[in-house]
Amino acid sequence: MNNAARVLAFLCILSLSSKLSFNAGQQRIAIASTGATLLLAKSGKSDVRVRLTTREVQNGSPSEPSEQSRDLGCTNSRFPCSLVDVIEIFVNEEQLFVPRSVFADLADLAFGEIRLEKQSSS
Repeated sequence: MNNAARVLAFLCILSLSSKLSFNAGQQRIAIASTGATLLLAKSGKSDVRVRLTTREVQNGSPSEPSEQSRDLGCTNSRFPCSLVDVIEIFVNEEQLFVPRSVFADLADLAFGEIRLEKQSSS
């Protein structure tokens, strides 16, 4: 796999937020609050597959949020809160290493897409 594909995949991870936004001509996909969500994209010779695995954590209620849930990374914007446990990225069936530190603080994701863009020649 070339370096451009690796950089693209890594930037996808860095772009994750509670309003996850990528695009490859596909519609936004709702991220499951528990279990696996699969995002797919194809552009030319590149096939990209991202699997997000999440789990729910009880974090109290809007009127009485749990202090312990903050330590886990809950944003308290959703009850129960949803934490990201694993992010797997595959480019042309080759898995890229994604360090846990990149997504350890991701919680309560709503939607996701994959955006593939042409690399400018500079």
